[in-house]
Amino acid sequence: MNNIDIDKYKTAWKNESSFSNKKLSEDNISKYLKKSSKGISATFRNGLIFDIILKSLSVFASLYLIYLFPNTKNLIILNAILLIVIAFLLFFQIRVFRNLPQNNYSNTDLKKTLEVKLDFYYSIYLKSIYVSSFSASLIFLYGFLYYLVVDDGYIRKFQIDDIIVIGSGLIIAYAFNAFAQIKQHSFQIKQIEVCLKDFDDQTLSENKIRELKNKRKKMLFVVILSLLAGLLLFGYFMT
Repeated sequence: MNNIDIDKYKTAWKNESSFSNKKLSEDNISKYLKKSSKGISATFRNGLIFDIILKSLSVFASLYLIYLFPNTKNLIILNAILLIVIAFLLFFQIRVFRNLPQNNYSNTDLKKTLEVKLDFYYSIYLKSIYVSSFSASLIFLYGFLYYLVVDDGYIRKFQIDDIIVIGSGLIIAYAFNAFAQIKQHSFQIKQIEVCLKDFDDQTLSENKIRELKNKRKKMLFVVILSLLAGLLLFGYFMT
């Protein structure tokens, strides 16, 4: 029986470990940071565009309810208030969208560009997430109102049970959406902060990049589960 050369395997393992932990070249670091910068920019932009679209659709939903029931005073008052609130929320989101930081991917300004985006997140975009989360509450509210229209043919006068259901649904929808968004965005921001720190310390390695990518995949899975859970909650309140 052949003897197993333990030292040989130890050496091979050390070499492999050393290879996976080797520092990245400046060019590879720049490429990764550029990709991270583009990713966070796309997250900011797409999130704002999506929210602006949702709130714009909410405006049409209110106007259509007023059109369907022009003689229902309480419903008209409710939708008038909603339209005013949505207008302020839209104004805020559009202003944030116009102030999105510009991309500069030259090697000299890449680090500064990322730092500007981090500052933008903490000073402005984080507030935008709280504003964006109102869309979840609006979807729930309009879903409930249109459910009554389809089911009963009109919007009945709300009883105490209806008010409790609507109030609970609005709060849960807002809290759930805000929590999920903050969790997702904080994760992305923390990854960029780690990269910048490792970049300053000259310790960014292939192993670290691989670790960050694996964490990103896990977070994507969590986000998908959160969306499914949100849809299930919405369906529960609608039944």
